Amino acid sequence: MAGQIALLTVLAVSAGLLLRSSRNVSEEHWGYDAHKIFACKTAMKDTDFPTPQMRLATHMRLLDEIERLPGITGAAIMTTPIGFSSKPNVWYATSVDGLADGRSQGSAVYSAVTPSFFTVFGVTFLEGETFPRVEKVAPATPAPAPGATALPAKAAPLHAIITHHLAERLWPGQPAQGREFFARGQDSKRPPDRLTVSGVVRDFQAAGPKAEVNDAIYMSLGGGMWTASFLYASGAATLPTDEQVRGAARRVDPRIAIYFSNSMQHVIDTELGNMRLTTMLTSVYALAAVLLCAVGVYSITVSQILQRNREFGIRMALGIEPERLWVRFARGHLLTAAGGVVIGLAAATGVVHVLQSLLFGVNARDPATFTCGALVILLVSAVACIPSRFRLQRINPADCLRSL
Repeated sequence: MAGQIALLTVLAVSAGLLLRSSRNVSEEHWGYDAHKIFACKTAMKDTDFPTPQMRLATHMRLLDEIERLPGITGAAIMTTPIGFSSKPNVWYATSVDGLADGRSQGSAVYSAVTPSFFTVFGVTFLEGETFPRVEKVAPATPAPAPGATALPAKAAPLHAIITHHLAERLWPGQPAQGREFFARGQDSKRPPDRLTVSGVVRDFQAAGPKAEVNDAIYMSLGGGMWTASFLYASGAATLPTDEQVRGAARRVDPRIAIYFSNSMQHVIDTELGNMRLTTMLTSVYALAAVLLCAVGVYSITVSQILQRNREFGIRMALGIEPERLWVRFARGHLLTAAGGVVIGLAAATGVVHVLQSLLFGVNARDPATFTCGALVILLVSAVACIPSRFRLQRINPADCLRSL
């Protein structure tokens, strides 16, 4: 009995984790309205646009053209795409020594953006404000492509906008605006860059729904850009269409290539597609296993009454009341169930870590899920005792004495 309760507890906890994960995936709390944001990639030949400044100037005209379209609330360019769960490409610390010998206080996703990026994604500022239209202190070299060394090396401090969680990690409970910190890219041989916080934005899915780290550091694209970038545009009611964006690009310069056009919602759905399917199927199997195991617990409880019919009948013949006899039976049953639950929770702690890759937005050892799972099992065990009460009332002590 205790072993079956323990197994039921492990299954219940696993099912609870998967159900919470499914709910988190379906709720889609990204921090922005993905249905109203258009995403695409832009590219241009370096022979047509040989300098970073020329590429940036052309893209700024493209953004202006897109923003003039009916119903468009904003358009922006960034170097590291959002929504694809990018790996951290920057390491940071509050001092240069904190980054020496490969050390750091943490990692973040770095991207160079145009000032309107935060408007497009509806990310509000908690401190400071966005970059100016043209940043005079911006680096003269373009922002790196994803996977390349992240930050340009400059002696003067560079202005950066960071997410709130990152600010709290660097300066807990203190204002971050105006403070300096240091960051380095993937090339550990280059000296770290000194950054000044010009603004702090609220937390959102800055990298993607499956990213290990969603802390972000944003710098201005004011110094120029590479030949490829990621363009985003938001609409007041609906997202812009592919034809609208391509038409704007043709009017600005037909040599600008627009491809991989889609909505941010599609990007997220693609990113989470396998996880959603796997989580849904695994949840169904786990719930079916929980149901079968609960039926098993109920059957064992009823079979205990049947097996002890003679014992209970003799006790009632000796004068014990059926109600009192049932209370003793139920108490013993629940104590056994409690022992099984404790064993099951201990086993689940060591087993459920294999589910971590299937979970979204919930830790494999989430205390709330473990507690709810244990309470559900105890409730099932208690409910299983109820039919035994009526079974005891139907026992005839005389029949039990004749069977001796």
